[in-house]
This record gives sequence, C-alpha cells and structure tokens, in this order.
Amino acid sequence: MKTLKTTFAIALTTTLMFAGSLMALEFNFEDEIYVNDIPFNTEEISLMVTSGSTTFDFEEEAYINDIPLYIECVTADCLYEKALAEDYLFEDESFVEDIPFDTETVSTKSNYTNASTISFDFEDEDYVNDIPFDTYAISKYNCNLYLQALNK
Repeated sequence: MKTLKTTFAIALTTTLMFAGSLMALEFNFEDEIYVNDIPFNTEEISLMVTSGSTTFDFEEEAYINDIPLYIECVTADCLYEKALAEDYLFEDESFVEDIPFDTETVSTKSNYTNASTISFDFEDEDYVNDIPFDTYAISKYNCNLYLQALNK
C-alpha cells in the first residue's frame, strides 16, 4: 500500500510540474498576411441566418459545355438497359465440330458418379401424422376399381 501511495505521489508531482512548465511557456506567433479567399461577406450571412432570413440570392452562372459526353446515362445500370433495348444482328456461324466427344454423356456420367459417391447422413425424424386418412385403404379401393374396370 505504501508503494502505491508513493507511486501515485510521484506521478501527480510529475504531472503538475509538466503542466506548470507548459503554462510558463509563452507562445509568440507571427501575424499572417491577409488572404481574401472567401468571395462573400460572412458577417452578412451570419446576420441573415440569426435573423431568420435565410434566402440566398446567387448570380446566375454562365453555361459551360465542358463535358464532351451525355452524362445523363453513364451509370452501368443505364448502359445495361440501353444495351438490352438494342437489337443486335449477328451473322449465322457455320457449325464447327471442335469437341471430339459427347459432352452430354460426359456430364451425365460425371453427375451420376459424383452423386453416388456422396454419403448423406440424415437424422431420424419424428413421426408426424399429417395425412388425415388411411392411404393404404384408398390405394386398395382404387386398385379394386381399376381391376373391375379391366374385367368389364
């Protein structure tokens, strides 16, 4: 406990000495040259805002045609819509037999092989009686009707 009090006292003394030395410093800044970089009177605007009159009257700017493209439709979505609306006419190409095997057969065999090698582990589900009638009786009844229709 004595060490903690001593450490706290040393830290407090150091902090106070450092703060006191900062207050003793005197900062002398040189005056900067005036630059008129705000082209309006900020005092007038401040008075307008505080008085409630917040309408600003700006001069009309001259039109400058400095963008050499039609900027209304330059986004990817707009260009996509324009591309879909366009009808493109392409020449029919002649058939080229460049694949020396049947890709459908290869794909079918590959899918069958992949599906048969995967093992699925499903948990046992609880029994749910979601059919409110006896399906065996209905199937037997339909089967009897079918056999009677065949015998006629």
